Amino acid sequence: MWKYLKNGQIPFCSNEGDWDGKRSEQLLFQDINGNYHVGEYYDFGSWYNSYDYEIYCDILRFIEISAIDDLNVTVNRYSEEYTPPFRVGKKQKRAVLDSKGSLVILFPRDNGQAELYCKYLNN
Repeated sequence: MWKYLKNGQIPFCSNEGDWDGKRSEQLLFQDINGNYHVGEYYDFGSWYNSYDYEIYCDILRFIEISAIDDLNVTVNRYSEEYTPPFRVGKKQKRAVLDSKGSLVILFPRDNGQAELYCKYLNN
C-alpha cells in the first residue's frame, strides 16, 4: 500500500550501478501538485522519473511497482490483445479498460488504485 513521507517512510535503496550512491526499485509516486510519476528514489534524497529527469517538487507518497501486482486483484496481464490508451470504468471506478472496452484489471474496491494503474499503463 501507499507509504507517506510525512510519516518518515522513505524507499529502501539497495540497487548499485553506474550512478552515484544507491537507488530504489521502480516506484509510482505522487508530488504535491497531484502529478504521478514512475521512477526511482536515490539514497542522496533525489527523485527521478523514468526518463531520468529529476523531480524538483516535494513528494507526498509512493508505492513500489511490484506492490501493485501483489494486491488482491483480478488481473488480465497487459498483452498484445489490449489496445492503449487505457481508462478507468465509469460506473464503479475500479476497473481498468482498454480503448475497446476490454477489461484489463479489476480492483476489489474504489480506493484510487484503478486510476493510478491506468496512469502507469499509459506512461
